[in-house]
Amino acid sequence: MGSRRIPIACNLDAGEARSQLARWRDLRRHFVRTEWTTAGAVLWFEPDAREAVKEVARIEQECCPFLTLSAAESDGDVRLEIASDDPKAIGVIEVLVGNASGARATG
Repeated sequence: MGSRRIPIACNLDAGEARSQLARWRDLRRHFVRTEWTTAGAVLWFEPDAREAVKEVARIEQECCPFLTLSAAESDGDVRLEIASDDPKAIGVIEVLVGNASGARATG
């Protein structure tokens, strides 16, 4: 028997999804850099964004269970790792990175 993958789908309704993307865009003013990994991306933010990053990650983890998000402080900044076991999730990760960074994201 093969392993079952979680569908690449968001559980938010249209209004909630717009609000969540707005929260990602609000992080732009604190954005420092992105590092791409084999499973996704690591985003770095200024330390004063700690609570906002944790809140965005919490909501995203609930609505998109195919992603794994973890936020932690590291070297004075806030580190947010976004990953997935499913390679098809890279498009979603690119959208999130693009909204947080303000740049067109490509992995």
